[in-house]
Amino acid sequence: MADINSENSGEAKDTGAQLSERQQLLTSGAVAESLGRKLMRLRQDRGLSQRELARRAEMTNSTLSMIEQGKVSPSVASLERILSAIPISLEAFFSNSTAQVGVYKEQELARVDLPGSTILMLGLSETTLAGCYLAKQVIQPGASVTINWLRRSGVIAAMVAKGEVKVTIDADVHLLRKGDCLHFNLRRSHSILNPGTMPAELICSSLPE
Repeated sequence: MADINSENSGEAKDTGAQLSERQQLLTSGAVAESLGRKLMRLRQDRGLSQRELARRAEMTNSTLSMIEQGKVSPSVASLERILSAIPISLEAFFSNSTAQVGVYKEQELARVDLPGSTILMLGLSETTLAGCYLAKQVIQPGASVTINWLRRSGVIAAMVAKGEVKVTIDADVHLLRKGDCLHFNLRRSHSILNPGTMPAELICSSLPE
């Protein structure tokens, strides 16, 4: 699947690994399959023609058409631009529940499958702060990940709910077990390794800086 990623210059501060993992959020499994259809339904619900939304998002109509058909995957920055033109936040877009109260079933959460890791993510759409998420990240034995989701920057907090993880932040290395917590800025170099023989589970939240 092709990928629309024309905003690389604006993401120069990210490492190649961070860019790759964050882009996988849009190209992995069912997320890539359904993103285009979800965009199209949302556009139609808002009474916008494809041409009008493309104009607002400052992209060609053919590019938006290919995204809606699932023939290409947008970069995170491109998706943000499209959603801003609707307008709707990333948090609201990835919150699948139609309930009016803040109750969500597990199957309503956005699921992202990455190599060695699975994320169930809820965008906190009722907050006035952009970029707030709650997530459960399951890390398979031997897998090493970074926590980026759909954010370029911000603050991450997490608690180990199951298993153990080896956390490296800058040059500091810590072994965390069930009940232990971590907290850091995404601009810092970091990695999280599951050194155990069972899946490890983190409950995470993100906030803007």
